[in-house]
Amino acid sequence: MVIAVLGGSPSPEHDVSLASALAVVEAILKEGGAVLPVYIDREGFWHIGTRSLIGAQSCRLIPPFVELEKTTEGYPIGKACRKLKERGVRLAFPALHGSYGEGGFVQAHLEGAQIPFVGSDAISSGLAMSKRKTQMILKGAGFPVARSWHPSPKEAKEMEEKDFLRKLQELGWKWPLFLKADHSGSTLGVYKLRDIQHAKGVLAKVRKVDSLWMIEEGVSGPEITVGVLGNADSSVQALPPVEIRLRHGDFFDYQSKYDPHAVDEICPAPSLDAKAEAMACSLAVRAHRLLNCRGFSRTDMILGAEGLVLLEINTIPGLTPVSLFPKAGLAAGYSFPALIRRLCLEALPGGWRKESSGLGGQMEKEMGQKE
Repeated sequence: MVIAVLGGSPSPEHDVSLASALAVVEAILKEGGAVLPVYIDREGFWHIGTRSLIGAQSCRLIPPFVELEKTTEGYPIGKACRKLKERGVRLAFPALHGSYGEGGFVQAHLEGAQIPFVGSDAISSGLAMSKRKTQMILKGAGFPVARSWHPSPKEAKEMEEKDFLRKLQELGWKWPLFLKADHSGSTLGVYKLRDIQHAKGVLAKVRKVDSLWMIEEGVSGPEITVGVLGNADSSVQALPPVEIRLRHGDFFDYQSKYDPHAVDEICPAPSLDAKAEAMACSLAVRAHRLLNCRGFSRTDMILGAEGLVLLEINTIPGLTPVSLFPKAGLAAGYSFPALIRRLCLEALPGGWRKESSGLGGQMEKEMGQKE
């Protein structure tokens, strides 16, 4: 069975996506699968590998995804999906981060081409990618979320800075506040506002990322993230919570996320007692089911003075072996290749089963077959 692994994209998280994609390719090859690498360049054109990679021995032969841009034709997304179908691709693995790859656009095209893929469908991906919509859905369902203010689309696009600063003061909330672009990942377009002076000039920066945004009240406490495995309409498994502790500063921003010397990511989370850990896992599973997530998700939260507060849901969390989700998987007994194998099997018709029949037998056997 050929699995197309998608890496790159025109989003600001292009390089992070490539790191995830390369790790996924290596994991599938180590599991004996066949991979067709697909590089999505910064303009959004898809470059499809000329041949499939097969077996663990191919790990040392993996060409950088970006090399495909120099050696292959770039196709628009619709034509690329048709090409993948013609090449006999049985499954796609979008190792993509940011609004292009996580927001439902890629998923909708794969659905249209009738290519099964790892991760949530187009609707769930789109909902989770929008911080505003996610928070409104969570709040409406009774989940603990921070207080926030969502300007109308017209206000978000046209509000002048003086009116923005006045609104911050009118809210009357305790500093710090957070200004968040609606569609962004890896904390890009998220700014911690420590006081009114620090807020000056930040609105223009956020608008460069997205015309929609929101203001959220800061919650003090340890940052916790909980991964979930499984499809919302079947059995799901919460992975052990991970606690994020900054070594320097007080904000887990883009630079901190990808600097191994900036943070300690501890699993299981030491700040959670047994009751709080059970609650964190329950909230993550309920959020996964609420948004009808598929395959996997990661829910970020803060342990505040009054309990856990949910921040957001990620439908394609980082997938390098040192990323948060794989670390939690390892604590639950999944090696990185085994975790990727589980995600691939989860995406195939019928879902994940442990018994020797179905995906636990015939399709697992197929994954190990040579092309």
